[in-house]
Amino acid sequence: MNHRPFLRTTTLFKGLADQDFEPVLRVIQEEHFAATATILTENSPGTKLYIVKSGTVDVFKAIQMSWGTEENRIARLTEGEFFGELSLFDNRHRSSTVKAFDNCILLSLEKSDFENIIG
Repeated sequence: MNHRPFLRTTTLFKGLADQDFEPVLRVIQEEHFAATATILTENSPGTKLYIVKSGTVDVFKAIQMSWGTEENRIARLTEGEFFGELSLFDNRHRSSTVKAFDNCILLSLEKSDFENIIG
């Protein structure tokens, strides 16, 4: 599937030179998530960057309360927005949980592919 037109509209890739953009196009993956599906979980290892191609995702942060842990929504992301980018640069665990609000199509870039692209 050709993701070039869509990716060129995102803040991540719109200014990238063609010779740097082509390797990304070869490894980017399309993933489908049903409404309410958990895409990634807070404190899990981070291995991918995700870009919302269609649909909406919610970002949650766990907050310790006296009665236990409560999940609070801290952001809602839509088409063209991205999350998980820090996992490409460090070895820290995920800082939040992300769930599909509705049916979503996400594009993903694996950390290992990113590392191969940048050498």
